[in-house]
Amino acid sequence: MRLNGEKAKGKRIVLNWVIDGANYATNLSNAALTYRLRSFAPEPVDATLTLSRDRLNKINTAPNAAYPNMNSEQAFDAAIAAGDVAVTGDVGKVHELLGAEANGEGVLLDRFHTTFNIIEP
Repeated sequence: MRLNGEKAKGKRIVLNWVIDGANYATNLSNAALTYRLRSFAPEPVDATLTLSRDRLNKINTAPNAAYPNMNSEQAFDAAIAAGDVAVTGDVGKVHELLGAEANGEGVLLDRFHTTFNIIEP
């Protein structure tokens, strides 16, 4: 999991998602991120995001042709700014959970290096 528990401590963010017409929800509370498949969150929601699965794949696999020189957090912010992800509600909460700081690092999400030694030399 990429959620930075220390940074997420005391935060509460509830997002509903509509991806290709299917409903999902994510809930950040008690420094834990949980999700619901094919269901909206029953509690007060901070924002609802509407996007296609193809757009989500492009965001998650950045950098790529759609989002060159960006990591996935920066790509998420860019997609919202471009209108490729429709947000109703508090876009600040969306940025806080999924977006990037000015230095490109995730606000609440850590980025792990995928190149590491499995066995020490």
